[in-house]
Amino acid sequence: MGFLALPKDSSWKNYEETFKETSKYGEVIAIKRTPPWEEFMTNAIISEQTKDLTILEKDLVEQNNLTLVFAIDPWDSAVQRTRIHQLPTDYDPRKGILDTRLQTALSNYAIYVATNYEPDYLIIGVEINMLAIRSPQQFAAFVDLYEKIYRDIKKIKPEIKIFPTFQLEDLYGLLDLQNNRSWESVEIFSGIMDVLAISTFPYLTDIDSTQSLETNYYLSLRQRFPGEIMIFEAAYPSKPVDTYPLIGTEGDQDTFIKKLLNDAEMGSFSTIIWLAPLDPFIANIDDNKIFRDVGLKKKTGEPKEAWHSWATWAKRPYVLKK
Repeated sequence: MGFLALPKDSSWKNYEETFKETSKYGEVIAIKRTPPWEEFMTNAIISEQTKDLTILEKDLVEQNNLTLVFAIDPWDSAVQRTRIHQLPTDYDPRKGILDTRLQTALSNYAIYVATNYEPDYLIIGVEINMLAIRSPQQFAAFVDLYEKIYRDIKKIKPEIKIFPTFQLEDLYGLLDLQNNRSWESVEIFSGIMDVLAISTFPYLTDIDSTQSLETNYYLSLRQRFPGEIMIFEAAYPSKPVDTYPLIGTEGDQDTFIKKLLNDAEMGSFSTIIWLAPLDPFIANIDDNKIFRDVGLKKKTGEPKEAWHSWATWAKRPYVLKK
């Protein structure tokens, strides 16, 4: 169990506190980051800021005795992963990852993360099925690049588990592209994916409560993949969300947490990463308002109903099933 490293505000002090809080109520911390593209081009110089941040974050992971999941996230979630995020000036957004300069930067950055952060899990590409459906040419280029990066890192750090993530509601055809059920985008990574990892935000569909979810909403993943399964990331709000007025109470958030935890245990999933322990500051940005009340605590630190369920599970003895 664990959280994304998303603090309640942008201060370094509260960023550190997120690691400490995670260590008390979980074992896993996740860092998600867009590549600093220009620093990892051919013959480019890595900034001192990037180097210093690497040292500080690695120290935080070690000081708090946490397992690290590092997610490299090249595409912009605000436009359903259809364009490169933080694209450098003078680059054609329509070309995207077909630009060999960006391919070089992504490859170099992945190797940098693998060798400097030494994460237990390395995600290369977040919610990649959304790109597959909306930009097949970009997706095909990414798959070729991903396979090369996968093999290169395995030669130097074979112990790191490497994989992309997939957006579950999109796989189910519950978002804007109805009935796409794009499981082919998962199957194409067969043999070069050490973990099946999915993000899940069911409140962004047309459900009116957790009770509306099918019994096998998560358990069906076990039929799709025989190996390790990770929930990266999950969220559900404690208040109504703009344009999604049917859901959003503390009680329903708590019901969702319980379902997720129980299903993960029944399905022998390895890991659940919740979006943030406290309502995160990123929700103040327009594109992220859908995450405004997804923390398990309020920004004041006051626990919501779901926090008690999470904390109870986090304190249970851990038994490894044979």
